Amino acid sequence: MVRGSVLSVAALVAVAMALGMVRADGLVDHPIAGSAINYLDGQWELSSFEFAPDRTFKAQVPGDLITDLQNNDLIGDPLYELNFKNATLWNDYDWTYTTTFTSNYDPSSGAALWLVLDGVKMGATVSVNNEMLGSVTDQFHRYTFDISELVKSGENELQIIFINDIHTDGRFMACTGGWDWAPYTTTESYEGALTFSRGIWKSVYTVEIDGAAITHFVPHTFYRGEYPATRLEEHAHDGFAVQAHVHLWSKTATSGTVTVTSDFDTQTLKVDLPGGDYIANLTLSANAADIDLWWPSGYGKAALYNVTASFTADGALQASTASATRRIGFRMFALVTGNDTDPEYRTNNKYVDGTDFHGMYWRVNGLLIFSRGANMIPMEELEGRMNAEAHRQLVVSARDGGMNTLRVWGGGIFLPDVWYDTCDEMGILVYHDMAYAQQGHSPSATATQDAELRHQIRRLSHHPSIVMYDGCNECQVVIGTDTGIYATFVMAVVAEEDPSRAVWASCPSLGWATGVNRLTGQPNRSPDGLVTHVGTTTLETHGPYQHGSGFPSVNGGATLSPFDPNIPTTLTPTEAYFGNDQDLNATGETAFKRQLYQCMLGQALEMKSNIETRRGTNQFGILVWQLNEIWPTGGWGSLEYGTPVQGQVIGGRWKPLHYFMKKSVYADVMATCGTNGTCYVKNDSPSAFSGRVVVESLALADGSSTVLFNQTVSMATGAGITKWFNVDLSNFNGTKALLRATVQSGAGQIVSDNIIPFVTPANMQVPAANITVTVSDSTHSDGTVDVVLSSQKPAAYVVLTTTAQGRFSDNAFFLTPGSHVVQFVPFAGFDHDELRRTIRVEHLAQML
Repeated sequence: MVRGSVLSVAALVAVAMALGMVRADGLVDHPIAGSAINYLDGQWELSSFEFAPDRTFKAQVPGDLITDLQNNDLIGDPLYELNFKNATLWNDYDWTYTTTFTSNYDPSSGAALWLVLDGVKMGATVSVNNEMLGSVTDQFHRYTFDISELVKSGENELQIIFINDIHTDGRFMACTGGWDWAPYTTTESYEGALTFSRGIWKSVYTVEIDGAAITHFVPHTFYRGEYPATRLEEHAHDGFAVQAHVHLWSKTATSGTVTVTSDFDTQTLKVDLPGGDYIANLTLSANAADIDLWWPSGYGKAALYNVTASFTADGALQASTASATRRIGFRMFALVTGNDTDPEYRTNNKYVDGTDFHGMYWRVNGLLIFSRGANMIPMEELEGRMNAEAHRQLVVSARDGGMNTLRVWGGGIFLPDVWYDTCDEMGILVYHDMAYAQQGHSPSATATQDAELRHQIRRLSHHPSIVMYDGCNECQVVIGTDTGIYATFVMAVVAEEDPSRAVWASCPSLGWATGVNRLTGQPNRSPDGLVTHVGTTTLETHGPYQHGSGFPSVNGGATLSPFDPNIPTTLTPTEAYFGNDQDLNATGETAFKRQLYQCMLGQALEMKSNIETRRGTNQFGILVWQLNEIWPTGGWGSLEYGTPVQGQVIGGRWKPLHYFMKKSVYADVMATCGTNGTCYVKNDSPSAFSGRVVVESLALADGSSTVLFNQTVSMATGAGITKWFNVDLSNFNGTKALLRATVQSGAGQIVSDNIIPFVTPANMQVPAANITVTVSDSTHSDGTVDVVLSSQKPAAYVVLTTTAQGRFSDNAFFLTPGSHVVQFVPFAGFDHDELRRTIRVEHLAQML
């Protein structure tokens, strides 16, 4: 493997061709490609003269300081009880990370040697062999230092020293020190922003540059045809141009050849490098006959292609070749704000500047997309716990839960490559904030922040999953005010670096008065630049933030704050899901289980009702807050904390809400009913649908069902095709029964299964039930394991839980008397015995 060894020139190309081979866990960025690379990741030495002048400790790079302190038994689990507030040890002392490395670099060769720091968090100084190189102050920037004149033949020492008085301008993860869903700390940065851990959170390496290095390789795809308002047909469209930008650096003037190769085209360019930075621009042709399109999840295959750039120097340096590979996909994306279904509108607005006011939705390859998903927050407060498989599994769970879109929230981080790679593979659309938010993390037009933005866009913009950028989270961009900087600086830099994608001022935003093409939302290099609309027109909204089911938020008070549950019945605004007499001060295992069950079910029911209401009004974009948790808590995500530590499921255990999304509310075709029996069936799929809708009443007392509606339905291709119908509920009593709406395909397959309550759980007359659970000893060919539940009485909202790695095929369901089989779907690290040992079943009657 590459870590800890020097690569030969021949081996470098092979490494570049295999993403993730530098570190098999997938957390490493694409390296600067030179003639030799030496990763310094692994075990380092940690010390603090003030804390322990005569001791050293073991440290891990990449990682973080708090995790290193825990691993050395100097502190307890930082996320246990209130340990995250006990910050004196990690915050009040300077800490030094030290490693030694052996170099074979020959300064007489004419080559350069760089030290590269892919990511250092919250400010540090860097020195080699006791010579200061400088400071690193931006967590999101890749720092490079020329160490050609400092490195000795043989052993060398590298030190990175973390101190508290370095100005960072808030350029670290905004939610590091807490948010309303993350633990607030008691420590602050020099500028007053809340802090938590710090450390070398990404890889460290040296790269030898003999001839020239490829510092970034940035291929962008552009559709060559007219704006499509109907689906592009495979191999029968106008093809794509791939504009390949090869960023080079050479120590001195150097001549050579840049080659960009792929399965669909190869181009070469002779270049004369003047010394320093240089960009070689080549254009490849991807004809329709030679490529498959990249489609979002549920719409087709997410086809991907490798593109490789290489530089070969002329003459004596001809053997010096640098090479870098990226993976791309071909899709035509449009951020639609006008009525593009009208051909005359498309013709008249082909070259018009600025967004429109009709609405806001997405087209991919000509198809109108019902964008459904969630907001992605970082998986960790502690970078030393970051895990590539957890990031991969989280995206898979999002896809399997019915999602096709994730938004990278601006108060977090630019995520590791494995996350974007998996989004590419799964067909997940990514709406990407820049890393700016409130509370001390707003932008300044500095050289460092300019370099940060350019590095991150160059690093990420080959990913076909990323379809749209915006400047920040909830910064309310207004030109001529302090927030105007998001348009005039942040998004101006982003648009300059990547004109192939739609840009948006902020999330949410009023849209652009100038600076983008009206049909696509892509930057158009208008001489007027990016200027936002002024006014109150709303194309995109956030909220309402109802914070679960009325229980206090993570950092809130200890009293119930109820609100209207918004399910189809008449309720007072102060009636909670489980009644007003809940004792939130009760402690112990039984009370804790009851509180968690109620919290998760309340969240699921409220969000389910909210999404069903939005789908009923034909909203084409629904991203819930939030997908995942950043620490082990109940929280607002549909997935639990997903780091593989004791008790957690890798990528996140599915909560009831995530199962509801999979079963109905995020299904392509679904049906639901509301007050007075007003119902709809909706087709948001890319295909016409023919099938059957069945609505039945399920008696809580005995589980018997009564069919209230049963009709065939034929619907045109979605998105947004809705048929309304009415069901007679004159004899339906929500305290004694649940409603069930299923949609079946023409072949009889259930494509949506929706259990609909008409009263809050506190008012349901549910019988006591004794459920037995048996885990099969055998495993199916697909790896799943049968779990058999048996009960003589029906049970509402049956929830299965286990510490085994995986999820269930169904959960939070209505169990009728008799036996019912669900499958357990394993994740990485699954242990059959652990499933048997730890499986637990709960249901509503136990929790009232």
